[in-house]
Amino acid sequence: MNAITKMLRNGNFLRGVSIGAAAGLLVGSFVAFQVGANKTDIQTSVVKMTRRKKSPIDYTKLFV
Repeated sequence: MNAITKMLRNGNFLRGVSIGAAAGLLVGSFVAFQVGANKTDIQTSVVKMTRRKKSPIDYTKLFV
């Protein structure tokens, strides 16, 4: 227990933990933003593909 209290009293350790947490938060937010942007692009393209009107097929030319 004594080693843990010494570690928490050390200012460098606390600075490292806080800087690491801030960097992780920034990187995680950036990754989540990029994934979210790609996800909405995919969703809009799928919606456009499903709503695309298909030209009617002329079946009379298939049979002789």
